[in-house]
Amino acid sequence: MTRIWSGVAVSCLSAFLHVAISFADASTTPTLQSSEVLKDIDARGARVVAETLWNDEAGWKQVLSNVGQGRHGWLEVAAALRPGTDGGASETLDEAVFLALAPDPRGVLNLLEQGKFAGRFVCSGNIADDYGAAKAREFLRQRITVLSHISDSKLQAVRDECIANMRAAVKILSATPE
Repeated sequence: MTRIWSGVAVSCLSAFLHVAISFADASTTPTLQSSEVLKDIDARGARVVAETLWNDEAGWKQVLSNVGQGRHGWLEVAAALRPGTDGGASETLDEAVFLALAPDPRGVLNLLEQGKFAGRFVCSGNIADDYGAAKAREFLRQRITVLSHISDSKLQAVRDECIANMRAAVKILSATPE
């Protein structure tokens, strides 16, 4: 009789673990890889992929996080997605590229220089809506400092324009009540 109960207990435990593992797998979002997103854009186009990711909140957040942290390959993803975005997707992608100015200033300046993103959007105070005026000023000042150390003559004009836009944004945000 003990063997029967122990067999039943093992079967129940096994079934429970299977259900728990299946549930855990279903509730986790797969980690996106920049190379896979780029392949998807090549296959289905920027608009379809951008729309798909935008409609998958966790997926879109992963893209923005990876871009904003300047992770390898993700600025290329941002540039490939940009033509397929509009409205909120465009704004949040611009914001992520702005955030990437700190970890990868040359990468972002190259995107601006190539016309993949517009400096008037990336190098602005548009982040104030999400972070508030004080935090936006802090972010802008940090990025001004980072960009001030870039001396690449090929990127000088775009760097100077970006810094000028950010200084103007700091001035405007300084006049904004908290």
